[in-house]
Amino acid sequence: MTNFTQFCEDTRPIISTTLSRYLSEKFPYTSQNKLQEAMAYSTLSTSKQYRPLLTIATHSLFSDSIRDILPLAAAIEMIHTYSLIHDDLPAMDNDTLRRGKPTCHIQFDEATAILAGDTLQCLAFEILATHLPDSFSAKHCLKAISYLCQSLGVDGMAGGQQMDIDAPKDSDITNPKDYLIHMHQLKTGALIKSCIVIPGILNQADPHTMAKLSQFASHLGLLFQISDDILDTKPHANLGKTSGKDTDQNKLTYIQLFGLETAQKIATTEAIEAKKCLERLPFSENKLSCLSDFVDFTINRNS
Repeated sequence: MTNFTQFCEDTRPIISTTLSRYLSEKFPYTSQNKLQEAMAYSTLSTSKQYRPLLTIATHSLFSDSIRDILPLAAAIEMIHTYSLIHDDLPAMDNDTLRRGKPTCHIQFDEATAILAGDTLQCLAFEILATHLPDSFSAKHCLKAISYLCQSLGVDGMAGGQQMDIDAPKDSDITNPKDYLIHMHQLKTGALIKSCIVIPGILNQADPHTMAKLSQFASHLGLLFQISDDILDTKPHANLGKTSGKDTDQNKLTYIQLFGLETAQKIATTEAIEAKKCLERLPFSENKLSCLSDFVDFTINRNS
């Protein structure tokens, strides 16, 4: 994991600088200062930057140029941040802590938090439409943007969020396991999948490579959420958010459905399957090492 640690340490400052630049370019004036401040407060907070790092790591299979993929990496982090801002609102998870700081609606107010999330999503797509064509064909940029839109809508993150909201009080779930897997594939897995599939789209990967990247992404996304469910049970984990919320809100999770020990075994299985997918990709072991390390990092998460 030494090389992976170095990759993260070297790349995070580049991601942070890119995010800061895009925010300052869009809001050079002070007339909307409160909105700008709320967006920057949430976006530039200390975070793992898991998704933009994963985007860059996948792109490195095809190219050594980080610069080309930075618009996508930044846009995905903005989208992820918007989802966290909205997820923390009183109407959703009603949380007061995120990334070790007061949540956006606590630091500012609910209306500003809603607008900050909305604007981050708009800005993400503006960045993609404006800057991705500098490095990739217009046709594949449109395909990439379309894929990302689908991953955020009713068949993606938003749909998964609705399933999460409904699950605790839905007595009509006949197969809780299938419901849980599908919910996580949408709520968490869809955006993680975009981090892996979209670099393949932009780099015009062949159908076999795209299929294996998609399979790898499905396993990694599920692994990430199972690990998140496990972490929520650990009061001393370095979460940067309130632990034990899932239990307090009676949420449908891997822990609730299977228990901790079985959830850990399922996570191990997902990690094994993810690595099997990598082995079937047409790249050298050296090229794939960073993505393989992502699997290890995800299953061993402590934050």
